[in-house]
Amino acid sequence: PLEIQKLSRQLDQPWNPNDPIENLFKNIEDTALFAIVANKTFMDHSLITSGKCAIMGTNLFREEMREYNRQNPHGMEDWITFKTFWKNAYTDYDRDQQTMAASGYHSANNIAKDLGGVEMMMTASHHFTPHSTPPWPVFHP
Repeated sequence: PLEIQKLSRQLDQPWNPNDPIENLFKNIEDTALFAIVANKTFMDHSLITSGKCAIMGTNLFREEMREYNRQNPHGMEDWITFKTFWKNAYTDYDRDQQTMAASGYHSANNIAKDLGGVEMMMTASHHFTPHSTPPWPVFHP
């Protein structure tokens, strides 16, 4: 039982989407291999569930997860199909991240900074009353 708990904790390790998705696959496969050596086994559905939990833990792949679940009903999944689907989804994600970086959005912080000006204007307009001076030029015909 202690070995199974240890192996289960290893399978439950979070995945950082800044790392290649192959790191997630390797962690899961290494854990499954160690389980075999320890005379314990994990079925494909246990490996897939661990992978899904790690991927969903990033909060980045909601649409992709819906698509994966549509294409692979529970119980009809296999590890190879899982890896293939998520390798393709991650490749798309990584390409999008590189495109955003090339466009000047090197991180979410830059986007937040850009939106900060909008937020300040929204906050200023929220405090505007008909009897106060607005924070923007007013044109009268």
